[in-house]
Amino acid sequence: MQIKSILLVDDNETDQFFHEAIIHKYDSTIKIHKAYDGQEALDILDTLEVKPDLILLDINMPGMNGFEFLDAYEQNTKQTSMIVMLSASEPKQDTTLSGHHNFPVKYLLKPLQEGDLKSLAKMKA
Repeated sequence: MQIKSILLVDDNETDQFFHEAIIHKYDSTIKIHKAYDGQEALDILDTLEVKPDLILLDINMPGMNGFEFLDAYEQNTKQTSMIVMLSASEPKQDTTLSGHHNFPVKYLLKPLQEGDLKSLAKMKA
């Protein structure tokens, strides 16, 4: 399946810039929505008529972090997006916590790679 849109949630502008470049290198037609914390991501999701195919979610952010976002997102009955948590570290606690939800959550280490997007597109098929 083709990934048509992504919601990129990360408080770090450098990471946002880098991940946007990787996404557009993979497919320049992908629409990217950007949020800098979990609450902004939820607000963006509320305004979108068509939900993104993929949410790339940083874990450690000020305000609403990635886990708090997952808890709030789980309350939404119209969950359609695949969620991938991105982290610069691989603590076991993070991977365990990301798996305790009623929707699929994948965990990847930063930085996002073009091959990661290819694998995710195959998972969406």
